[in-house]
Amino acid sequence: MLMPPAPALAKTTKPATGGTPKSPPTPVLTHEQIAARAKAIWQAKGCKPGQDTQNWFEAEAQLKAELGMAYGD
Repeated sequence: MLMPPAPALAKTTKPATGGTPKSPPTPVLTHEQIAARAKAIWQAKGCKPGQDTQNWFEAEAQLKAELGMAYGD
């Protein structure tokens, strides 16, 4: 007696763990972190007035570089 052919196994794209691969968590940069760094920059530059915006952007750029974030993130 002939047996019917076994059904073909479906190919799966899921990992062997059974779930979707997880990407590493995205770093988060908070207002408080930027403010603290901007204050440190301001103090390091001698507390000069009128440098607020420049210090803020410098602080943001430094922190993003440390976290490996692109500037537009």
